[in-house]
Amino acid sequence: MVLGIAAAVFFADRVMGWIPLGPEQAAASASLGISLDEEYGEQMRETAAMANFPPSPRTLADRLDDLAGSEGLDGMSVGDAFCPAPSWVGQPKEAAPTPDAVEAAARAAAEAAAQARVRQFRQHKLTATAIGSDGGMAIIDGQCITVGRAMDGLRLVSVGRGSATFAGEGIEVTLRLPTD
Repeated sequence: MVLGIAAAVFFADRVMGWIPLGPEQAAASASLGISLDEEYGEQMRETAAMANFPPSPRTLADRLDDLAGSEGLDGMSVGDAFCPAPSWVGQPKEAAPTPDAVEAAARAAAEAAAQARVRQFRQHKLTATAIGSDGGMAIIDGQCITVGRAMDGLRLVSVGRGSATFAGEGIEVTLRLPTD
């Protein structure tokens, strides 16, 4: 069966002429500007003539080198042909942040600002407290502050035995008397 298929293909090829062989192919290579004198040495032409088949052409790399040389191009300066230049493709765009990410970033920034505000306020020194019927008072950095009055944007909300609590701007800070 295989022999029958091979014979049918051979018959179709040779008798019916589906695949042209002969001068048509030689004319096609000549029209591309390829000359046997330039491409093949004398020994290759003789070997090809004795074997009755056309010699194999030069490699694509050789032909591209010849083309680059005739056009005055430097083949070594060419980068990766399969990697497009950034100017063609452009820079990747950053994805827009999601509303949840924006909210989380805002919360983190507010928390960091609050912690910085607490650290700054804790630098004040509480030196005395007095508890009274009006809520009390605290002496801070030599100033007498009563409950309800503000200091550095924070309001004194309560006075305890040895402590004063300030609140405002979403934070709460408790100053304590130093222990000896």
